[in-house]
Amino acid sequence: TSKALLWLCLRRRTTEILVHEADRPRWGRPDEGVLAAAFAVAPVLLFHTRAEHEALERQYRVRVRARLIRHVDGVAVRGPTSREDARRRLGIPQDEVVFVSPGFLQAHKGHERAVDAFRALGTGRLYVVGSVRDGTPENLAYAESLRRVAGATPGLELIERFLDDEEFDAWIAAADAVVLPYRRSWSSGALARAQAIGTPAVVSAVGGLPEQATEHDVVVHDDQELVRALGAIARRVDRERGAEEERRPGQREVAP
Repeated sequence: TSKALLWLCLRRRTTEILVHEADRPRWGRPDEGVLAAAFAVAPVLLFHTRAEHEALERQYRVRVRARLIRHVDGVAVRGPTSREDARRRLGIPQDEVVFVSPGFLQAHKGHERAVDAFRALGTGRLYVVGSVRDGTPENLAYAESLRRVAGATPGLELIERFLDDEEFDAWIAAADAVVLPYRRSWSSGALARAQAIGTPAVVSAVGGLPEQATEHDVVVHDDQELVRALGAIARRVDRERGAEEERRPGQREVAP
């Protein structure tokens, strides 16, 4: 495969390679050297973040012709974008503060950090939504630990199944905030989908995530900041819904 990619880059000078995760090369494999050569001669490599571009050059020991593209520009929303419609579809109460932590169940996604912050907060609901992709002993043990804590934590629910794009988007739209406390990431497809739908996200300051985040998202550097961010969102949602109650038809309009 690496040889074919190198041939393509040499013979087809309109080739563009989109790099989604600049993982560290395994130099014990001979194909990694061929892959590095393909990157070096490629007409252009596309990245979602500068951090990923710099990491690839540093780890593969090459200089590449690069262009940045926004991750969100490649997202086609499949599910409902209205929070009310999404919650009706999923059976989620309309008046609750809802956090959603989506993604495959594996340690570097940091779902347990979202769980710990939610338990410290003590209000609202948290849905951890995803499935085990690679059935390694570590991933299976991690999923089992999430099952145990979900069974013992009021307001926490583990939705353990693979989601197609339509259902994934419904969970994103239903949330008051998406929680992405990753331990390792270059750029996040879940963050891009949240931005396309219009749901704010809380993301950890790793890899290229601070660069991918917008002014509508919150970047946190540790578990304490994560708890504070969720608390601030819960208070804001409560205020906004209280104001909506005051403005319902038949009630007196309340001046801001």
